[in-house]
Amino acid sequence: MLTGKYNAYKSNRGFTLIEALVSLLVFSIGLMGIAGLQMTSLRSSTSAHWHSQATWLAYEMSDRMRANQLGVDNGDYDLVDTASPPSDPGCMLTGCTPTQMSDLDKYDWSLSIDNLPNGVGTVVRNNNQFTITITWDEANGQTNFAMTVEI
Repeated sequence: MLTGKYNAYKSNRGFTLIEALVSLLVFSIGLMGIAGLQMTSLRSSTSAHWHSQATWLAYEMSDRMRANQLGVDNGDYDLVDTASPPSDPGCMLTGCTPTQMSDLDKYDWSLSIDNLPNGVGTVVRNNNQFTITITWDEANGQTNFAMTVEI
């Protein structure tokens, strides 16, 4: 009778050290997979944020150009590059001419583009169409967003 209890106790003693290490290894591999998934999700979320910002900035510039039709007609927006923006004309309180307003638009837009990582914005005119391009750096390389508008 004592022998029967001893055998039942011996077969139910629990995990061995090898079994515990194997289960720890499986658990660790699962956690590493979850961490990799989290990093990919964060990278995609950041990329989507930059794309949203670039879209908004392109529409902002096209709206500024539509609001200053005289500046567009004068050719003040024919070639815009935020790498070398004009300075603030300081005319907001006194009233801006169409050329000063285009300089203010370019200045404000360049400040907004600076929020993108190494962001650069350009506007190029081709007949009645303007191509607004915004370029910035992401972790996987350089990204471009281009939009063509007719004003």
